[in-house]
Amino acid sequence: SKEPYPKVILVASSSPGEGKSPVAANLAAMFARHRKTTLIVDGDFRRPSQHKFTGKKNSAGLLRFLRAPNRVVPETPHDLVRNRDLGIMALDSDLLFLLRAGGVTRDLGEVVDNADFDRFFDVLRAIFDVIIIDTPPVGLFPDALLLSRYADESVFVCKHNHENRHKIKFALTKLENSESPVLGTIMNQMSHSRRHQYGYGYQDYGYGYYGNKDYADYYADREES
Repeated sequence: SKEPYPKVILVASSSPGEGKSPVAANLAAMFARHRKTTLIVDGDFRRPSQHKFTGKKNSAGLLRFLRAPNRVVPETPHDLVRNRDLGIMALDSDLLFLLRAGGVTRDLGEVVDNADFDRFFDVLRAIFDVIIIDTPPVGLFPDALLLSRYADESVFVCKHNHENRHKIKFALTKLENSESPVLGTIMNQMSHSRRHQYGYGYQDYGYGYYGNKDYADYYADREES
């Protein structure tokens, strides 16, 4: 029977620096506190960060598993946890787990076009009560939209007074039209002051809506290991 809540939630934002990854981690922890077996999937393969919250390296995870020449898709929780390429980590409770990115790539097709990924995600759905997918910014990259086919609904994270409203609307529209419509928006890091207003500049919409500096900044501090 259908769960009374979305089983797989994709977490997205319009641009970097809006606190999306910490929000995804906290959202997963909240479900675990409510006794749901919860998995965080670091789906930001361009600049993974979930492993940094644990103090561990990005040495195992989804990419490493999918790149393994003799991989076998785990079918049981026991096999899932024992798989060294996946390296699924139990966090601060027996209900909260992390699947790291396991490397970096700018080609998401390496993941979503892999025949084993669909089978693997079906296994994750069967084993976990809730899955939270952390993704790159919707305004910069199409990754969240490609991963939306695996999610039931999305949560959009917005930092207060961080981005102009047109970029936010652009990102929200793309996400709303994806395969995981927006469940709600989280306004992050609210300030009591209103020292400046949102911008009103109009530009052509598309992935070129952001400048070269936005892309360079995003990749600047990624961790290769």
